[in-house]
Amino acid sequence: MSNWITLHNNTVFNTVGPGIDLEGQNHSLIRNLVILSRQPEGLLNWIAGIKVNLAVGVSLCGNAVAGSERIGFHIRGEECFLDGEYCSENVAHSSLHGIHLYQGDGFQTCTRITGFLSYKNYDYGVMFHLDSSVIVDNVVLVDNTVGLMPVVHCLYAEQCHTGERLIELRNSIIIATSSTFDCINDRIKPRSADLTAKDRPPYNPLRGRVGILWPTFTTVPGQRPDNPWHKTEHCPKVLGLMKLKGVTFNSFTKSCYSEDRDVCIMSNADHSGVMSLITAETSRMLDVNEKNKFYFHPTSVQNSEDTMFPEKKCKGSRKALFKDLDGGILDLEPPISVFPKSEFEWTQFYLRAGIYRDDSKCISKPSIEGYFCKETDHALVILENLDPGMVTQRLFPVVAMTGSFMDTFSEVTWHASCYPEEHHSTIFSVLPSTQLTTICFPNLAPLAFRLYLLSGQNTTRLPLALFYNEPLSLRVFVQGKYISPTPYSFSLNERPGANYFSFEDNLLYVLLHEKEPIEIVADLSLLVAFAVTEAVGEEGEANTICRLADFLKVGHDKVRVVQHVLGGESMLKVISASASKKRYHCPDMTFCTAVHSRSNSQKLRRGSDNVQALQPSDEAGPSRVLIIELGDPPGHQKNELTRESLKSLARTIINSHQSGDLQRGLGLPIDTLMVTQPALVFSAEDSNRNGSKQHPETFLYVRPYNISVQVQPSDGEIDKELPVQPKIIFLDRKGRRVDKLGPPSEPWVVSAHLKGSSEAVLKGLTQVPVVDGCASFSGLAVSSSGTNWKLVFTVTSPPGATFAVLSQPFTIFPVPMGVKASTILVVMLGSAASTFILTLAFCWFKKSKSNKARTERADVPKPSTKAPCKQAQPHAAQIQPCYNHEENECGVPVAGDMEGTGPVGHVTEQPEELNLHPCETKVVRKMSTFSSGRNSVQQQQPSEGTSPGDSLELQQPTVPRHSNQKDVPQPSVGYNGEREKTKKLPRPQNNVGDHVAVVAAEV
Repeated sequence: MSNWITLHNNTVFNTVGPGIDLEGQNHSLIRNLVILSRQPEGLLNWIAGIKVNLAVGVSLCGNAVAGSERIGFHIRGEECFLDGEYCSENVAHSSLHGIHLYQGDGFQTCTRITGFLSYKNYDYGVMFHLDSSVIVDNVVLVDNTVGLMPVVHCLYAEQCHTGERLIELRNSIIIATSSTFDCINDRIKPRSADLTAKDRPPYNPLRGRVGILWPTFTTVPGQRPDNPWHKTEHCPKVLGLMKLKGVTFNSFTKSCYSEDRDVCIMSNADHSGVMSLITAETSRMLDVNEKNKFYFHPTSVQNSEDTMFPEKKCKGSRKALFKDLDGGILDLEPPISVFPKSEFEWTQFYLRAGIYRDDSKCISKPSIEGYFCKETDHALVILENLDPGMVTQRLFPVVAMTGSFMDTFSEVTWHASCYPEEHHSTIFSVLPSTQLTTICFPNLAPLAFRLYLLSGQNTTRLPLALFYNEPLSLRVFVQGKYISPTPYSFSLNERPGANYFSFEDNLLYVLLHEKEPIEIVADLSLLVAFAVTEAVGEEGEANTICRLADFLKVGHDKVRVVQHVLGGESMLKVISASASKKRYHCPDMTFCTAVHSRSNSQKLRRGSDNVQALQPSDEAGPSRVLIIELGDPPGHQKNELTRESLKSLARTIINSHQSGDLQRGLGLPIDTLMVTQPALVFSAEDSNRNGSKQHPETFLYVRPYNISVQVQPSDGEIDKELPVQPKIIFLDRKGRRVDKLGPPSEPWVVSAHLKGSSEAVLKGLTQVPVVDGCASFSGLAVSSSGTNWKLVFTVTSPPGATFAVLSQPFTIFPVPMGVKASTILVVMLGSAASTFILTLAFCWFKKSKSNKARTERADVPKPSTKAPCKQAQPHAAQIQPCYNHEENECGVPVAGDMEGTGPVGHVTEQPEELNLHPCETKVVRKMSTFSSGRNSVQQQQPSEGTSPGDSLELQQPTVPRHSNQKDVPQPSVGYNGEREKTKKLPRPQNNVGDHVAVVAAEV
């Protein structure tokens, strides 16, 4: 290795290999000419006319390379901030690559390329793939197929996303086709073209020349010689920033033929998804028609993997952003945003799709497959998923709603192998900085993710609203520092990461700054909320928090108020109505995975629910809702409250609230309590985030004050299931049904036992859980016969709940009804048969006597012989339908089956599902029509019990029993309407034998 070599005014011609190849330090090459450097046969590495990429401190001035079979200059470049000119007035032409730098070349942080004229090169005027920022300064690129092909490799994604690694082209000129270009001689294909066919530039459908190929940023090193120069490994690609300062584009019209079209800046057809940001200042496009300024490959150019993954059509839109900061490029009012059409085929599903655009400021340009928007500031927003439990496929489609526009985040890559476990999936979108954008996740939001803003301007601020399926404890960090939420809202002048969570909308509002990525993490905690009066001031609120911590036996730092919201119980309903919020804020994206066609597609729109449904029904009166967080303090390094401890706290607070202990412990009247059931706490071991996962929910728990028998047990037979099994419900202070009792995983349990019997045994399922506020017993039977049996229903779990209620009396018959009815039927049939035989004999005897008399007295008129037979026939039995108010075998609702959702004694009509099977007559049930001493109204009016300590005004009188056996049962008001409905249904015939048995018994 030599140093300080000086080569001045030399000519090198027709070499096999490099014309000049130097290593070492401090060399000087001035006014040297290298002609026809040929590639050695079988050599994979490309040779260059002048190769100095391994030398340090080389001065290149006035050198020229003409006709190299591969590369003109293979250089290392200069350090960006050194004083002095080390490279100037060098010329490269008629090669495949004029100026070439690849990985291993350049410098650690920034590499400068300067002082070159590169023209008539078959592939690229300047091509680089470096591991640092790159500044290309004072270059002239003329008559090249592609003037500049830039690629930058970042060690990690954040280097590119924050602009730490960038590309800057300044003080340069790019000319597509000069006046000296010969369309015949200068378009001859070189001999080396066939051997290097795979290394041709990306496909240009316009067949003209390209000034700048859209820049590529990647975190994967180059893969030469396996991949062409312009291609990087499939994954992962990232976004970066390219700046144009003082760049002039000229003579971009047509190359040689009328169908050719030169383009100043063109997208890379090999890079699907999102392309990096380009900004321009003090730059111009001279003698360039509008259609020659940009070209975006159509979004229909997709990867074949679309057919393998149907959901990818929702993330297949191509996105790119060019920003003219001063209007010099496009001669419009700055700032100007240029971006491609990204709506793909969504307009058949959604009216306004794609990147947000103001119709008064944006113009569609079909010739470039994009839009020009004046006075519009867009930016790239990058979302990096940090949740290891959520794979990329589950993160799509992430939807961005800006005004009335719907768009989806896109990937930079499509390849299925791009999701190794250690790789964080990243998605991107182009959003306006002057509008609020709502982001909706497809199912569950990642538990941790990072957001970047890339706009090319340090002054850009972009607000976002992220929708969550449930209220969560969310922490926002900037550079590892926790950012406390603002009280209610924030302005665009706030610091990076300013945030606020709206419990009314389930939206996290957050502010993004350039070069200041933020991290959002869902913390392990519970949220509870209840209403207090305005009389509870700040001091009373602090005392309440302390009492709650003492009640739950946790440290005072584990309980804190995170927000106040004006309102009462109606506001709690608004906060817990997560499903309605999502329908309002987020569009329906089911078409992403559904098989569809244009003929049957429908226009979808956001907000199918009325916005008023999300607002409190009552005005914010003299009460407010306290939203309290139970968990470790923000930024706490060690999680002292584990999932199991939080589950235990949830059980304690729910059960103690509904049993009344919480109200007494806090000294506050709390009737309704909101408790979140976050998936982070409650679904960790129950399911896998990658598989089917239970949706998180936020529940409202109402304190019950009464327990009531909604459906009374019916009369029955010994050791047989009661025909009508009892149902127990719970009522709140206003007599309304309570629909949730206890945590979902551990509901309350109600048990039943016989009252006052030491010998009889209650068989069947005597303990049942409360489901949807109702304890439905089944299989209950009594082992002994008797009258005035009563059932006692008691809450046995949780231990602190002391509710009990007594059923109305019922009768258990000792003889099975079927046997008794059969005996009566046999007797009656025997009697009927005997009567019939005697009648026939009598008629035959009379007829014989009449014939004999007629023989003796032929002149006497003949009497009728049919009357006696008619008198002997039994009366036809009147067929009774099986629809009656005591039993409904076809499933038609009756009063006894109604749910008592209203005040005590009131029955609402909620018909159960109709049973379409034919009615089957059950004689067991009919026993009550002649053997029971109580009226069927007892099955229609629930009996109530109260918990100890409740006020007497909550207790309602029970319906008096009827002692007269022959009293006709009176159906309730609710039944009358149902009876009218049943008249319209087909009424099957009852068995005649059963009817005869009943008639005989009544006689």
